[in-house]
Amino acid sequence: MPIEIKELNIRVNVGCNDNDSGPDPDEPENDQSSSAGNIDRVVEQCVEQVLEVIRKQDQR
Repeated sequence: MPIEIKELNIRVNVGCNDNDSGPDPDEPENDQSSSAGNIDRVVEQCVEQVLEVIRKQDQR
């Protein structure tokens, strides 16, 4: 008997590293504008994926 998954929840923590003891002196410092750009990119990708799922549901 096949199983149909109707809902899948995925959680992701972005930018959190519990093992991080501080900035690495060998790596260049990242300013907040760079971090904000990364967050904006992730949010944009999430919105695109959500809109794609909604479009697929509307086509059914």
